[in-house]
Amino acid sequence: MPFISEDGTQRAVFDFDLLPCDVRVRKELATCFTAVNGPLGTSRRVKTAQSYWGTVRFVSKWLAETRPGLRSLSELTAADIEMICMALRLPSGDKRSYEFRVLLRAGTVQLRPGVIDRFAQFDRKVRSDPAQPYSDVEFQRITTVLRAMVRNAKNRLREHRQLITDYRAGRFDDLDRNEPRVILAEVLDHCIRTGSLPLTGIRTPKRSARAWQAYLIGGSRPLHTLIHLTAAEAWAFAMLLAANTGHNRSVIETLPARHHLATAADEPQIALVEMNKPRRGPRARMTVPLTDLPPELRSPTADPRPPRIAESSLTSAYGVFTLLLDLTEPGRTVLNTQSAFVYYNPTPPTRGAVVLSDGLPADGDHRRCHPRWLRPWLTGNEQDDALLLGIGFNRMRKTYLERTRTPTAHTPATLAGYLSRIDTVRLEGFQIVHEALAEQVESALARREMTLEQNAMVAGDDTALGVCTDFTHSPLDGGRTCSQNFLSCLDCSNARALPRHLPMQLAVLDALRDLRAALTAHRWALEYAGRVAQIEDMLSAYEPAQVREAREKISDDERRLALRLLDGVFDTP
Repeated sequence: MPFISEDGTQRAVFDFDLLPCDVRVRKELATCFTAVNGPLGTSRRVKTAQSYWGTVRFVSKWLAETRPGLRSLSELTAADIEMICMALRLPSGDKRSYEFRVLLRAGTVQLRPGVIDRFAQFDRKVRSDPAQPYSDVEFQRITTVLRAMVRNAKNRLREHRQLITDYRAGRFDDLDRNEPRVILAEVLDHCIRTGSLPLTGIRTPKRSARAWQAYLIGGSRPLHTLIHLTAAEAWAFAMLLAANTGHNRSVIETLPARHHLATAADEPQIALVEMNKPRRGPRARMTVPLTDLPPELRSPTADPRPPRIAESSLTSAYGVFTLLLDLTEPGRTVLNTQSAFVYYNPTPPTRGAVVLSDGLPADGDHRRCHPRWLRPWLTGNEQDDALLLGIGFNRMRKTYLERTRTPTAHTPATLAGYLSRIDTVRLEGFQIVHEALAEQVESALARREMTLEQNAMVAGDDTALGVCTDFTHSPLDGGRTCSQNFLSCLDCSNARALPRHLPMQLAVLDALRDLRAALTAHRWALEYAGRVAQIEDMLSAYEPAQVREAREKISDDERRLALRLLDGVFDTP
């Protein structure tokens, strides 16, 4: 049976002749499957149809092994249904049992009385409490690592594409043909044009000698990864888009490259992109704006870079989207696809096919994929590594919803349902916030270690809030090199505050206070109230006239820097 998704972009074929059960049962299963996944069925995407196909295959195998004499689904007994549902049960719940019941009800098979009723006891879900959004600290750590992955990809791809550009422009014509740069550029030029390596032989094509030489010159890594994204990098781009837009994986996976710029060149950029979410029914297609950074975070006017580059950032949806399109353009040309995501796939679906795929790689088991993808950023800290290895679209989407409190590709009622299951939202209230505020302020003041020095000759390196006297031996990192957020200087005994830092401290204090209007009272009390109290405690050592004079000296660059620091732009992954 062929299956075509509602938007016509996804196709699959399901062969019922491969099922091990009786041929008459196969036909009945095919009838049920067609009713659910056919043109008049409810399935709109290939993944949904594949999920039902997995249930059909499991049931078919169970019947062949346990009830080999069964000639029709109408012969199923209530005991059979109970045993099948128990065998179908997954750790996450009874999804397969639900799918089997949907298939039986959609078909034309006349079941015995009471058989369908036996599904009732398997409708409950066996799952833990709903996943919660990431905290600000967790979100900042995750997005810092994701941005680092994307920047590494950008640097690698642009470096080797520049090599190809130089080769095509004839800048290597005077060099020996066996020069390493010439060999690598020649082979990469072939790869970027055709999507495959130079081969020799007709009956059994093999990688050419030049390709092997280029492989060794390129660092013994797949040559396609020098000019195309890897699966891990495509996933990192998708997670950043989820963090900045709040959309599901299924929506981001089908993100098209085609877009419309809705603003002039000298304005904050907005890209209008058509997205598709079939579960919304008639409202499936939607035009989504991917926005640039707000004006206060844009680069200074003296920045020599073109406005399109200087005014975009990996902390904005527009910046992530435009960089993604730039890095995947050659792959789209090879595959002749309009998908925004193209990445290197070492295991193509058919033998001899181009080793590129569009869409997103299978997220897979976290224990299998994420350790390999995130290996450079795993520190050995159990809690930090568990956070990175557990990165998922579900929690990222909930984080966005909890931060913005606005519907994203769903109705206000659906948003209310999401928020009602988020602990931080449910716990909001005056008394809770008041107690949390008092506790955070008291705790922050007790642990403040940054001292105020009047001696302007203190040796060390300037940070945002003061001077660090020993960056390579941080007390907060067990004596290792400091990897903390800049606000952690307030808790560090290596930090010293000098009078010249007063304007920047006031700029950070103002930025923290402005956050109060944008965040929930509960979150602001937990995350930032203590920091505000610590800075205010330091400022109390100055005379009011000194504070007024310092406030008048605050520059626009310092205010922009304070906003970017709070956004985590300069954090170390």
